[in-house]
Amino acid sequence: MNMEDKNGMDENFMRKSKGKEPAELTNMLKFEDLELDEFANESSYSVQKTKVGEGEIKIPIEIKHFCHEHDLKLIDELENYKICDGCVRPIFPPFYSCTECNFFLHKCCVELPRKKRHPFHQHPFKLERPFLAPCHACNYLSNGFIYNCKECDFGLDVSCSLISELDTLTHVGHEHPLIFSSATNDKECSACNSKGRIFCCTKCEFTLDFGCATLPHTVKYKQHEHLFTLSYIVEDDSGEYYCDICEEERDYPKHWFYYCEECNYPAHPKCIFEESLYYRLGDYRNIKFGSTYISTVHQHPLTLVQETKDGFHRCDRCGDRCHDIAYACATCNISFDLNCMWVMLE
Repeated sequence: MNMEDKNGMDENFMRKSKGKEPAELTNMLKFEDLELDEFANESSYSVQKTKVGEGEIKIPIEIKHFCHEHDLKLIDELENYKICDGCVRPIFPPFYSCTECNFFLHKCCVELPRKKRHPFHQHPFKLERPFLAPCHACNYLSNGFIYNCKECDFGLDVSCSLISELDTLTHVGHEHPLIFSSATNDKECSACNSKGRIFCCTKCEFTLDFGCATLPHTVKYKQHEHLFTLSYIVEDDSGEYYCDICEEERDYPKHWFYYCEECNYPAHPKCIFEESLYYRLGDYRNIKFGSTYISTVHQHPLTLVQETKDGFHRCDRCGDRCHDIAYACATCNISFDLNCMWVMLE
């Protein structure tokens, strides 16, 4: 099913649902709810060890999560900048950490329901961790958790799945409430100028797409000493605004950008997240490089790596150069490009 079919199907479902009496909605959704009930008691993790906290409450301090081969331990302090393998956002305590590899999960990501419903789609979703999969709300690829619909091959990443109230969205970047526009239109996002599924302001012409609505508030860029903060207004009144990474002018000063206040260092979001040049994936905001995977296509774990102009791999399946992204086995010193991985996993 292509994206146009999916978009039309979901918008049609929302139109049909609007104004329905509770009994009518129950009939529309009863089959999916019966299926959802089958997984009501299915947790995403099992508890290996606990400790007794305040009020004699048992706190899981070591767990086994469905998406990872090693046990995870509860950590209450953060020493270095880490990325969550669930939502692909910066880690903050408390979180669970693997002592054997570079795998981390927020406590709230560990506790995400294994199966859920979302107003964006008519079927229930199940939580999965694919190699790479698109989110059909923001249209970015992610190697974090995806809520996937097995009926339609339709998915939502964690950040987009948490926007559960489509009637009203409140965002710190705009002073008025926003509502989701289910109609297909050519309106551009006020924060980045792209087109897609958008939220519209109820009082002015401001619009916001899912990609900008779910941008992380703070990010780290390579070896830069400080964190960058998402900014919604220009940094000064000079009238000239540039990105200090690509050194190109920011054509639309009203667009959101990342800013290091300590260094007076502004940057495009696409430059912070490094825009894909080959696959037209947008940028890598929802991809955590260095993540490892166990699969049926190779006997050893495969690590997701980012290719560079100076150092790149050749795919050991097709023989072509791996563009942008590759899956590498450190044991065998072999690599697979993204297209070949998708083919082998089918």
